Amino acid sequence: MGRMITVKGIGKVSQRPDYVEITMMLQTSDKDYEKTIETASMKLEEVNEKVREAGFDKTVLKTTEFTINTSYDEVQDSNRHYRNVFKGYICQQALKISFDFDRQVLSKTLSMFSKLASHPKIDVEFTVRDSTAVSEKLLQDAAANAKRKAEILTKASGATLGKLLSIDYDWGEISVFSDTEYSFMHESGIHTDMNMPDICPDDIHVKDTATFIWELL
Repeated sequence: MGRMITVKGIGKVSQRPDYVEITMMLQTSDKDYEKTIETASMKLEEVNEKVREAGFDKTVLKTTEFTINTSYDEVQDSNRHYRNVFKGYICQQALKISFDFDRQVLSKTLSMFSKLASHPKIDVEFTVRDSTAVSEKLLQDAAANAKRKAEILTKASGATLGKLLSIDYDWGEISVFSDTEYSFMHESGIHTDMNMPDICPDDIHVKDTATFIWELL
């Protein structure tokens, strides 16, 4: 086998967020199964209503999780033996709504959600609509970075860079989200077009690597 050079290319991309993802978790519990399902359905319909009031079609609201589990309490009897006592059913629904980042649209949407009687846990994250384009830029930058390093090293050692022999990449999923933390409070009226700051989310900074092997001439 001839001489080779192995170089790790590092790709870095910074991108301004242009997309918003709002996620929420609805939880319902009751000793009666049918009552649990009925209440969970009512909570979901309330969210759908607020989505429509915010100006969206209800189809933009996606269910990412729906689980129903039983819950038990551990109780000690008179003989100090523990036994499980049925407590009830717990239904959890994870929901997500995504749209192009617009301060007024975000403000109106959160204002609607602040009026939900169920007070779900809500998270707001800033990302990009086209994450594939970001991933492609990362790979292009990693390849260019590796080649620059290889050319510098070979020139400094008096060798010549030959043909590319292999590329090793793990194809792991890249998280394309801004580090900006947006805390949501449920008090009615706290989010309005009048009092919401004109926020500018931090750019998304992502990094990825790939390993390249060239022959040396």
